[in-house]
Amino acid sequence: MPLISKSIFSAYLELTKPRILMMVLVTTVLGFALGGSVLAPFPYGRLLLTLIGTGLASGGAAVLNHYLEREVDSRMARTRNRPLPQGVIPPLAALIFGVVLLAAGPLFLWWTVNTLAALLALSSGVLYVLVYTPMKRYTWLNTPMGAIPGAIPPMIGWAGARGQLDV
Repeated sequence: MPLISKSIFSAYLELTKPRILMMVLVTTVLGFALGGSVLAPFPYGRLLLTLIGTGLASGGAAVLNHYLEREVDSRMARTRNRPLPQGVIPPLAALIFGVVLLAAGPLFLWWTVNTLAALLALSSGVLYVLVYTPMKRYTWLNTPMGAIPGAIPPMIGWAGARGQLDV
């Protein structure tokens, strides 16, 4: 007997916004590849660790975005069938899930990759959740502000490969 049903698993996965998460990971790979040394063998293990930490942080930020927007989502035709407005996942469970993922990503990066990658992942998640998400309801400036956390994943990749940021 599985511990979690397929539909509940799918609902939690949906909260992480997997299509956006995939774009985040692709841009992280590109940053990592551009930041890597052409003289050394490609560090696939470090890339994998960088992707795991970045994916955890990005997924956590997406879950917290769902959590913060659950009431607005319940009133919009496009979003009313999401897991939180539908009641598939309780808000407190989503909040805990999001916080755990968003904390786990930078901690994982700090432990396995480097401090800079961890700080970048944390800053991207915090900007997405605490700046971009609330601004969406009040001003069009949310779009340029949202570009900042969106531009950080390639920097995480670069930092994962080099351990520093360069011009």
